[in-house]
Amino acid sequence: MDWNLLFEWIWRLGIIQFVVGLWTGHKKRAETNKKLVSEIPDLDKTLSSIQTKLDIVGQGMQEILHTELDELCYRIIYVQKGGTEQQFTRLKHIYESYHALHGNGTGTKLYKQALAMPVILKEQIKSES
Repeated sequence: MDWNLLFEWIWRLGIIQFVVGLWTGHKKRAETNKKLVSEIPDLDKTLSSIQTKLDIVGQGMQEILHTELDELCYRIIYVQKGGTEQQFTRLKHIYESYHALHGNGTGTKLYKQALAMPVILKEQIKSES
C-alpha cells in the first residue's frame, strides 16, 4: 500500500470538506440576510410607530413641566416675593428638563424672572401665610 497516495487522498478530502463547509456557510448566511432584509419594512413601521408615540409623550411631558414651571414661578415671583433654596433647586430641575424637551421662550422668561427674586427662609413664608 502506498501511504503517500493515501495521505494525499485524505488531504484532498479535507480540502473538499473545507470548501463545501465554506459554501454551505455562505449559503446559510445569504438566506439569513435575505430574511432579515425582507423584515426591514416591518421594522421601519414599528420604529415609526414608536417614534410617533415618543413624540406625543414628549409633548405631554413638556406641557406638564411648563405647568409646573409656571406655577412655581408664579408662587416665587408674585405670592412669596422670593423663594427658598429648595424651591430654587426644584425650579432648576424642572426648567432643565423642560428646556431639554425644547420648551419655548415663555418658560425661559419665567425662569429668569424667578431667579432674580431673593432667597427667603421657609419660616418667613409660614409666618406671612
